[in-house]
Amino acid sequence: YANASRARGWEERRFRAAVLLFQEMLRREPDEGRALYELGLMYGKATNRYRDPDRAIRYLDRLLAKEDKHIPGRFARAHILAEMGRLADAKREYEEIQNQLKLLEEKGVLRDAEKTPNFRQAAQNIEKLETCLSGSPGCELAQP
Repeated sequence: YANASRARGWEERRFRAAVLLFQEMLRREPDEGRALYELGLMYGKATNRYRDPDRAIRYLDRLLAKEDKHIPGRFARAHILAEMGRLADAKREYEEIQNQLKLLEEKGVLRDAEKTPNFRQAAQNIEKLETCLSGSPGCELAQP
């Protein structure tokens, strides 16, 4: 339902149904990572009246407190923070993505962390954020 809601422009009926399903998952298992991630995405990326980036960040914070290596959750959190205008916080989150990938490399779980698409994407996003944070011309991020 979350994907269907997103694919259909965040149709409100589907959005509400997806929220109810994921909230029920959390009621049964309060630290369910999938539910926390999906609710964070839904509230953070919704284009309807239910968009609530603060709530999204709270769900993602709960997820990352439990699963600190959840890279998609970190990307979602960083992106939502940037959209909220919290550029320094977003930059720190992208740096944490890089740190987590390097830790996975050190543990032998990942090879050549700096060559992975996630590491490179985080680096590109950090560069864009640094441009905006420094006030340099060429900032591509719309400010709220």
